[in-house]
Amino acid sequence: MSYTDLMQLLENEARKLNIPFVGNFELTNKCNLKCQFCYIQDRNHNSSELDTSEWIRIVSEMSSIGLTRATFTGGEIFTRNDLEEIYCSSYDTGVRITLLTNGLLIDEADCKYLQKRLPEGISITLYGVSDYDYARVTGDNEGFQKIQKTISLLKQYHIPFSLKTLALPVLEKQLIKIKQFAYEQGVKITLTKYISPTSMSILPVERLPASIIKEYASMFDNANDIMGGVRNSDSCSIASCNAGKARFSISADGSMFGCICYPEVQIPINKRPCLEVLSELRANLKKVQTTCEDCISCPYKTQCGKCGGLNYMETGSVSKCSDYRKELAKYNLA
Repeated sequence: MSYTDLMQLLENEARKLNIPFVGNFELTNKCNLKCQFCYIQDRNHNSSELDTSEWIRIVSEMSSIGLTRATFTGGEIFTRNDLEEIYCSSYDTGVRITLLTNGLLIDEADCKYLQKRLPEGISITLYGVSDYDYARVTGDNEGFQKIQKTISLLKQYHIPFSLKTLALPVLEKQLIKIKQFAYEQGVKITLTKYISPTSMSILPVERLPASIIKEYASMFDNANDIMGGVRNSDSCSIASCNAGKARFSISADGSMFGCICYPEVQIPINKRPCLEVLSELRANLKKVQTTCEDCISCPYKTQCGKCGGLNYMETGSVSKCSDYRKELAKYNLA
């Protein structure tokens, strides 16, 4: 059995027992880049964020009731000058941590503490293969130089990492070059096929047609990955969801919700015991509708994961799908 299979088995067992096995921690809304397509751009960057001691308390409490795997994300996590303290304290509770980052701020000091407490992995988003690409997409005129330096450092310190890129129109002409760069570096690279709308109050971001994404997906290391839950079902029921069961998320300002795709139901922690907040969250999630109205007439319902969270990201309702999600399902990407 592979490590990935073992972790999935353990998560499935944790779900049966309502053990919060996996946590997503949005440590900050701040970022050093200005990617126009990023949902973080819609957030209030002046809003308060949890301080060092509160993040350490939360992770410690969640670890005591079953948290085993954590993802640290943002914003850009390396904008926090206390990341080392939060990371090392969390690691020492027994939690295994994955870091999501653009990679541009990682330096030798970061590598030194990460080498002593190896993460499960660092996932770095690649926005092109030249400084011109990075300036055009992210606003950083030296972004590619910086990412090359980071890759060299991580290899030097033997820290596990991988690359990913995004199925966006602005990157379409670069995807082959991006894949070739990763191949030359000997680094695994995946393609993020689904891009959510930036906000429920505006039109979705410009996105590639599903047919084009399908063509590019075959080049990447996650070609066969699909989103959502169980396929091949004629039912209109939303897939049995792990949100708030074996999985949970916590926002930068300290609210707990079940899934990063479904923040509508969330409970402010406000220094309360985490188990108390989690119990309240679970009670509220049980009230959410569990059927998708659009499945009734959709010809692709057996090819779709019927994820209520993704429905919410698209339409603002767990029970309403979108034309784009239906297009993804047509190509077995939903």
